[in-house]
Amino acid sequence: MLDGQDLNSRLEELAVRVATVLKERGQKIVFAESCTGGKMAAAMTTVPGISASFCGSAVTYREATKTEWLSVAESDLAEHTAESEFTTRKMAQSVLEKTPEADFSVAITGHLGPGVEAAIDGRIFVVLSKRADGSFVFNAAEFRLGGGDRKQRQTEAACFALQHFMDAIATVQN
Repeated sequence: MLDGQDLNSRLEELAVRVATVLKERGQKIVFAESCTGGKMAAAMTTVPGISASFCGSAVTYREATKTEWLSVAESDLAEHTAESEFTTRKMAQSVLEKTPEADFSVAITGHLGPGVEAAIDGRIFVVLSKRADGSFVFNAAEFRLGGGDRKQRQTEAACFALQHFMDAIATVQN
């Protein structure tokens, strides 16, 4: 695992790479962030000229906010939990539906710890969504964060989400 300074450098590097790819393709992205608390958006907005490609981020940390802002049903949260692939998929779809100028969305949820059972401590879900002929195409991934404090885990999660986008975009046509 990278230390805090290396993770921050990695996040900045990934933000520049994402911005470059989006600019080259003439496309836009929007985020729905939970466990990262807006860290992905903060990284993106350090890139000069990013407003041409970055629409924004809905930071929906609490379940009620996921319901109100992203229309994730309370019954779905009760059945699947707020930190699940199902919920992350709903977040990705909803934020993309609510942002008509965006071509892609990236959503992230998970448990950063401490104070949760070992089975879910450090587990995150990332879902990339793309518009496709009136529907949505999804690419989901699960990741287990390393050690470190909460701030390091947020940065590691943001890095994983942006790297997942970069990996997936290589296979997605314009």
